[in-house]
Amino acid sequence: YGLLDGVSGFVVKESDIEGFADKIELLINNEQLRASMAKAGRDFVMRTFDTKILGDKLSKIYDSI
Repeated sequence: YGLLDGVSGFVVKESDIEGFADKIELLINNEQLRASMAKAGRDFVMRTFDTKILGDKLSKIYDSI
């Protein structure tokens, strides 16, 4: 749930070894893409799974019950 296809990584079909290898090669050869995907992944996790944010969401659920 933490992967945004094409933004923070790539989704490759199961058993698609060639597709997997192509994406790995793309990342190896493109430092800027690697850096932007890494940043996007970290930003997504911080926005979505930070303990303060999760605690606030849980509190709202309890308050609504």
